[in-house]
Amino acid sequence: MALALTDVAAALIGLAVAWVLWRGVNVDKPALEPQFLQRVWYWDDFYDAVIGRPSRRLATFFAWVVDARVIDGAVNGTARAVRSTGSATRKLQTGYVRNYALGIAIGMAALIVFLLSRTWWS
Repeated sequence: MALALTDVAAALIGLAVAWVLWRGVNVDKPALEPQFLQRVWYWDDFYDAVIGRPSRRLATFFAWVVDARVIDGAVNGTARAVRSTGSATRKLQTGYVRNYALGIAIGMAALIVFLLSRTWWS
């Protein structure tokens, strides 16, 4: 019981001292609060230095290097390849059936030569 009364007395004394020290202080800018506590134990500064700034630099790197050069380069390179392939194959289309028949005949001949070469030399 003595320890319980001692704890209650210590709590009341602490409340009285805090009330005397803080009763006329503006809550937005407390005069008795040290800079360490006002800066939230410098946790925000630590977080910004360790996680915030490196993450921002990494995001900037990915935005300007990976996205702009790698991803956009692959997309634009594919578009250029398709465009040049289309331009090259456009020249093969003449509209004459005899040219298409000749292409089919040459393809069939090449296929037959390939298949015969695989069976004779294996």
